[in-house]
Amino acid sequence: MNFIVHKLVLNKLRNLTVDEILEHSQEYQVPLSPLQASQIVQFLRQNRLDPFKEDDRLQMLKALAQITDTQTAQKTHQIFLQLAKEHGIKL
Repeated sequence: MNFIVHKLVLNKLRNLTVDEILEHSQEYQVPLSPLQASQIVQFLRQNRLDPFKEDDRLQMLKALAQITDTQTAQKTHQIFLQLAKEHGIKL
């Protein structure tokens, strides 16, 4: 993957706002409460995990399942994989 694209994605993840997460959750039909969105933002800012690394991605999904539920984490993972494929990113 292109180094610049990789850094841009990581930077965007670490700087997401609660409102942006809530917008994306509506766009992809993943129900989230404002409290859950806030907890996700806090997690992303406190942890320097890379979703393009399988081990890091699994840690992120486990944390998401704790914040939300397993079904939401699984749906989010499928959306992530789909978006990566659509943009030619190999995981």
